[in-house]
Amino acid sequence: MKTNRQIDSTREEGLRSRPPGVMATRRQAGAETVIEITGVLDAMTLGSVAATLQALAEEEVLRVSFDLSRLRMVDARGLGAVATAARRLRERGAAVQVHGLGGQPAMLHRVMRLQALLPAP
Repeated sequence: MKTNRQIDSTREEGLRSRPPGVMATRRQAGAETVIEITGVLDAMTLGSVAATLQALAEEEVLRVSFDLSRLRMVDARGLGAVATAARRLRERGAAVQVHGLGGQPAMLHRVMRLQALLPAP
């Protein structure tokens, strides 16, 4: 049986071995606003990009592209936050696409049936 000290040590080790967080960068490519999300987007890292997504959803933009080519892993909450931002942008008349889906993020995109909300060319 593990002692409390061993359990705490295991938890700390798990946190140290966690992959780095997530980063969202924004750039303009002509009339298109590109949001590149890199790293791991999950419930634990979502807070660091939530403000960016929320602010974007409240702006008057015509075209938005989410570049997820450097997103290594995403959970349902992370992809749901991107989908919510996309829905809000569409409600304001913006055209929205997602690019660079591959690996686990692409699989979750299919499983969550987000093709209509987050179309990938």
